[in-house]
Amino acid sequence: MRGPRADAALAPADNPGHTLAVLRARLIQRALLTVAGAFAGAFLVALLESRMVSQGSSAASDRTPSMGSILATESGLLFPIALLLASGVFVLALVVEPEGRSTVAEDIAVLRGRRSVRIRAAALAPLLVMVLFVMTVGAAQFARGALFARAAVESGFTMGLGTVALALFATMAALAILPTAWRFVARLPTASRMNDPLVTGAAALLVVAIFLGAGIATGDPGGAGGIVGVGIFGVLTRPELDLRPVAYAMLISAAAYGGGTVVRTRHARIATPAGAAVFLLFAVLFLRVSSALGDAPALGAGIDVHAPLAHLSLSAMRRATDRDHDGHSARFGGADCNDADPRINPTAIDIPGNGIDEDCSGEDTPAPPPPRDEA
Repeated sequence: MRGPRADAALAPADNPGHTLAVLRARLIQRALLTVAGAFAGAFLVALLESRMVSQGSSAASDRTPSMGSILATESGLLFPIALLLASGVFVLALVVEPEGRSTVAEDIAVLRGRRSVRIRAAALAPLLVMVLFVMTVGAAQFARGALFARAAVESGFTMGLGTVALALFATMAALAILPTAWRFVARLPTASRMNDPLVTGAAALLVVAIFLGAGIATGDPGGAGGIVGVGIFGVLTRPELDLRPVAYAMLISAAAYGGGTVVRTRHARIATPAGAAVFLLFAVLFLRVSSALGDAPALGAGIDVHAPLAHLSLSAMRRATDRDHDGHSARFGGADCNDADPRINPTAIDIPGNGIDEDCSGEDTPAPPPPRDEA
């Protein structure tokens, strides 16, 4: 017979309502920690961009905004981007790890545990890296050749068809090489570091990084010249192809995923309220920036020029809050003094003497004096 204590202990597990409540609480906790991780990454990005804005503003003008005000503005502007990336990471993590019982480190430890699994992973990791690199180089070459030789629609079709064909070829080549790679790694001593998929994968990434750096250094901005094949990456030196926003977004996404894994540790109870507090702090900074940036035009100009990721957020927020669709917002430093009338904005032509400040300069242009009667 079971005593009352045993029945009480078994009751929660037998109660579907209790189980659902636990799962719901864990899901909310995981979401909060993912968001908190994203904001931690966003704060790091804000620090990096704030330094660039401060240096750029000091070089352009003697009146440089304080580092504190730049950092607060940057953090507020990165709020929607961090929230969007955290949402995407959270959904993707639910698809890949619905129960959230293991971390990436634990999954990697499993791959590195059993010798048979480790050998296969060690042989497969560099092949995957090289296949992706060959596909990237091939797609870039197809795109350059097609854009020069054909119209836009035809070049898009050619690029897509060529990339798919290259992907199939590279995959089949990798599959053909894989058994030989398995046998090679299996013959290595058990203590060899080349049995580790992290080592072989990192070595392949290093080779790819060397080729990529050589292509950027030797290729020209048009994608020609340089080392055969990888010289196409010379286009990355063009200022309009600034990849910093992509790198910053990847950093925020990685931090978001890392934050979500905290739910599996003993620190989850402490980290969850801290994550909620960070979310509220960034939300407050975002609301403050929406109204206060108009009083600091130099700061807004510095972010537009020197902060690539915050600039994207600032441009998007100005478009989203432009009520009269004249290209200017009354919020986020958009300088529109009447967002209900598209005829009134900072780039409008002011009609002298009509009593209306059409160009938002602060006053109406005075009417010219009447012509003098010489008679």
